[in-house]
Amino acid sequence: MHIIIVGASHGGYAAVNGVMAHYPDATIGWYDQGSISVAAAWSHEEDASQRRTLAAKGVTLFDGTQVTALHTEAHQIETKVIATGKTETVHYDKLILSPGSTTRQLPIPGIELDNIQTIPNRQALTTLRQKLSQQPDMTNITIVGAGYIGVSMAESFAKMGKQVTLMDISDRILARYLAPEFTTELEDALQDHGVNLVLGEATKAFIGNHDHQVTAVETDTATYPADLVILAIGVQPDTAWLKDQLTLLPNGMIETDDYMQTSAPDVFAIGDATMSRSTLTGARQPIALSGNTRHEARIAVANLLTPTIPFDGIQGTSALRLFDYTFAATGLNQTSAEQAGIPVATIAIKQPHLLSNTPAAQQATDWFNLFYNPETGAVLGAQLMSTADLTATINVISVAIQAHFTVQQLAEADLFFQPEFNTPDHIVTTAAQKAVDML
Repeated sequence: MHIIIVGASHGGYAAVNGVMAHYPDATIGWYDQGSISVAAAWSHEEDASQRRTLAAKGVTLFDGTQVTALHTEAHQIETKVIATGKTETVHYDKLILSPGSTTRQLPIPGIELDNIQTIPNRQALTTLRQKLSQQPDMTNITIVGAGYIGVSMAESFAKMGKQVTLMDISDRILARYLAPEFTTELEDALQDHGVNLVLGEATKAFIGNHDHQVTAVETDTATYPADLVILAIGVQPDTAWLKDQLTLLPNGMIETDDYMQTSAPDVFAIGDATMSRSTLTGARQPIALSGNTRHEARIAVANLLTPTIPFDGIQGTSALRLFDYTFAATGLNQTSAEQAGIPVATIAIKQPHLLSNTPAAQQATDWFNLFYNPETGAVLGAQLMSTADLTATINVISVAIQAHFTVQQLAEADLFFQPEFNTPDHIVTTAAQKAVDML
């Protein structure tokens, strides 16, 4: 059996490992239009050994090779080596697609100017950082979009000593993901590190010079200098090349069933180009998270021969570091629950990370919001933030949601206490008990 896997980031990597484990006699063709080593995060030292190990297990790597077409009836793909233009038609018995996504563009005047770009993957960010380190005169960097990617890049470039402007049409950063009391703290952290925040303004045009280089970004309020503009306004699935062969949803996502099977026999799809079922609402939604992609890869591999293990839903659990803060979220929040028509109430906790007699230099502050259904007591979601690393705690809530816990059950959870790690009143059970008291 010959299995082709398209895409070398989290989904492709997990699929390759899964196929090797479950189908040791299969041969695998692994394709990516970039560097598989970079996408798989192999160090320079381990690259050669990884490739030897994979080759010994029947895996052939095709770096820098774009899959340009799919022919489902013939069970074939067409490929093109980007460096040489060489093309080839390859047969598959099973095909796992992890085509990923591309960054959305802004259809506004000046978008064609030079030095306006997107960061579609880790490889592109690495290349850009190398470029900026060699161009000290490129000082003003404007990032359009203050979601996870935008704030991460703002931190990265600020640490390089660049003058960073972070702008968004929303009046606060990370507005879809975190409560206002969280984002206020994070905005202060960005500004303390020299990042200029431009919030609540719509980007209207990019202004350039006679050399076709971008020089400024114009909003509906003001104009801001820019030697480089990075668009971080969301993603769209990279699926246009599949539209005549697979059923695509109106948003361009690949339609799959609960076994990750597409509309074509023997073709499976995973990752950012698919819709994932929410544990809480049952609705399918785009969730561009590496953990979700790996989960889908495992499900696809398990069902290659016979559909036996369905995808059981996802909570959408994520975490990020921004300067001195770490934060994480899972499930629904106040806004998303209301949009889904689910009754929701919030318990907000702010408390010291350690006992009150802890020296100030070792102390931190923890924020924790628990979202629950006030009618049933069902746990719906949570957000947390701290200058200590509290992020792993969010996994407790993710599992609680998956297990359909109520706040009563969460309040009785057996969570540890040690003075060097936390307080006797664990922030999770404290919030859950407050929710119980409100029922």
